[in-house]
Amino acid sequence: MADSCISESGEAPGWFATTLWSQVVAASDPEKTKGWDALQLLCERYWYPLYAFARQKGNDRETAKDLVYNH
Repeated sequence: MADSCISESGEAPGWFATTLWSQVVAASDPEKTKGWDALQLLCERYWYPLYAFARQKGNDRETAKDLVYNH
């Protein structure tokens, strides 16, 4: 059975969005509010593709979620 999770950005599941390197740089500075905001956005954008990858490697739904959330 297929998972029906869709990212908040509305992008197709399993598809990696274009990397916005300015966000990556901003996320590297957790001392600033913009750094946390950028990190949150990156996590939201890449959660589903990473989850889908974990599922493709044979992990069940809960294990895949744990792997993406905990690592």
